[in-house]
Amino acid sequence: MDKAKREHLMNICLFSLVLSVLYGIMITGIDNSLVSETSYISGPGGFVVFVLFFLILYPLHILLSMLQFAVIRLAGESLVKRLVISNATGLVVVGAIYYITQEIEALWLIFSLAVFSAVALIRK
Repeated sequence: MDKAKREHLMNICLFSLVLSVLYGIMITGIDNSLVSETSYISGPGGFVVFVLFFLILYPLHILLSMLQFAVIRLAGESLVKRLVISNATGLVVVGAIYYITQEIEALWLIFSLAVFSAVALIRK
């Protein structure tokens, strides 16, 4: 298995999973209209909210990993080109998510880009 496929597999199986769990825990703990209880609807409970956001965030992280894998194939071995292109496309995805949701918490996904870039730097 070549280096790009191993990195992609590690991003999907390990880092995407861990980041999605961390974000799910953080979102469950914030006071926001998406997760806080309202007077007219009974609250779903913390675990249900966590699972909901985990199931939303994990595919987004997989999408970021697939974008990075495509960039690796496109940019070749140039680390600078890889990081610039993957972070630019990632910022576009995060910006689109923020634009759609209008929730400042969506900008936490920028941390995911930093983690994926750090992994690429370490693997290089």
